[in-house]
Amino acid sequence: MFEKYVAKLDKLQNNGSTSTVATENVDHTSGWYLPHHPAFHPQKPEDVKVVNDGAAKFGRTSLNDQLMQGPDINNTLVGILMRFRNGHFAVTGDVEGMFHQVSVPSHQVKYYCFLWFKDNDLNGPVEEREHHIHLFGSRPSPTIAINTLNKTAEDNASDFSPEVVAVVGDNFYVDDMALFKESEEECVEIVREVPALVDRGGFNLTKFATNSPLALSVLDESKKAPSMKEIDFFKLETDNQPTERTLGIHWDVAVDEFMCRVITYRPK
Repeated sequence: MFEKYVAKLDKLQNNGSTSTVATENVDHTSGWYLPHHPAFHPQKPEDVKVVNDGAAKFGRTSLNDQLMQGPDINNTLVGILMRFRNGHFAVTGDVEGMFHQVSVPSHQVKYYCFLWFKDNDLNGPVEEREHHIHLFGSRPSPTIAINTLNKTAEDNASDFSPEVVAVVGDNFYVDDMALFKESEEECVEIVREVPALVDRGGFNLTKFATNSPLALSVLDESKKAPSMKEIDFFKLETDNQPTERTLGIHWDVAVDEFMCRVITYRPK
């Protein structure tokens, strides 16, 4: 776990999402330090996440206590799922690391500081680092990220069709996209144009899943969800067919049905 955790921290450091604060620039008169820890899903033990605790209190307050959440501008989950079942062909996608694509203003990064071991040596000195991006666990991050995505579509609307622009505003639940179309040609437009649109704001729309063979055929392999690389549209039996998780629900892509999957955990 330590190696996986270090790999995540190193990635943030190497891509400029975090940086080390020079000793002479450390200012203890103002700012905030975020505690952090690893977390993983029982079904994905290989994927360790870095969790920053914005709700951790010090002096009877926390970072989240001092931040405004902002308005709820997210689409309703039920609305997206209902619309998702209204057509013949469906497309889903995921924005990679959505919160991390939105920068924190430079004068505010001192409130997103954290401590780590220099050179990843647990027996070595501790250094101060600061986040330059919005974080999971920070109160306003969802609203800020969603607003930035919507602003990207608004600012670039003149370069794309109204249908493509509307997808961003109507068919995203935070970082998850889910929509339907009546024709495969429309699905092709979605998988080509929507990623190009959100890329204008630095967002990478990927992990596409679709029950349209034509749309799937034009997707680059790197843009497909893992299960889409194995799907066989000519084999309609649900046994051994890959499924996708769509907004928390299992979706059998080949037969286009929602399904339940029960997983029983047995102690070793």
